[in-house]
Amino acid sequence: MCCQQAPDPTKKLLRDACMRLSSQSSMVLKEMSRSIKEMTKSRSIDLLIEEMDNAVYELQSALQSLPSNLTPQMIAAEAETEDNKLKFSVIEALPLITVATLLIDISARIEGVVDTFNTLVSLASFKPFKDDKSKQNRSSNNPPSHMSCEQETTKTLQEV
Repeated sequence: MCCQQAPDPTKKLLRDACMRLSSQSSMVLKEMSRSIKEMTKSRSIDLLIEEMDNAVYELQSALQSLPSNLTPQMIAAEAETEDNKLKFSVIEALPLITVATLLIDISARIEGVVDTFNTLVSLASFKPFKDDKSKQNRSSNNPPSHMSCEQETTKTLQEV
């Protein structure tokens, strides 16, 4: 809702990066939840954290490139009318930038939760992850749920 006023190029620039970070963060949290529920060590948490960090970097890069993407709009707005339109263009993008920044902050906090999770895994002596066929069948069933999670995240972020 708040980001509906942002200029279309700004929304397009940040949308994919925000959706990817949101999805990756969700996958990290779900993996920790699964691991705690089953009292087993996670074999994929490190990979998921790395993917989340890559998504953070992608979003930060998109945010850093934002001024250069707003500049052509500003020049066009300045040429069309007064400075008020120029200021309005930048102000319209602020809610979207705020959401992106909050996503980055949330991912940093998730990493703190992962550190605590790793301590719990050590102290509670979680069982090593077993790589038998029943687990493989279960993990082959997990990607569709991750995909549905990604689809839900995508749908929610597109509504925003």
